[in-house]
Amino acid sequence: MEKELINNLQSNIYPFHMPGHKRRGSDIGAGLDPYAIDITEIDNFDNLHHAEGIIKEAQAEAAALYGAKRAYFLINGSTCGIPVSYTHLTLPTTSRV
Repeated sequence: MEKELINNLQSNIYPFHMPGHKRRGSDIGAGLDPYAIDITEIDNFDNLHHAEGIIKEAQAEAAALYGAKRAYFLINGSTCGIPVSYTHLTLPTTSRV
């Protein structure tokens, strides 16, 4: 995923679809600048809501890293993740997060 984000950063494509996200980097001084590679769902990239490409591959790598069957990246951060966790814990099942 990092390779694809860097390729997009170095391309001549200008992100008009994201007001305020014009690849303006920050001076955080720690490796790859997340503000310079920030993207949304655009052509040639994957979609968090229905991962089929580089996000799906990254989720599979995360699952393998943690010894899980599957891993999903949060959409909307903890605002979404906490209620989903509570909902999952109330389901009648033998497996848990």
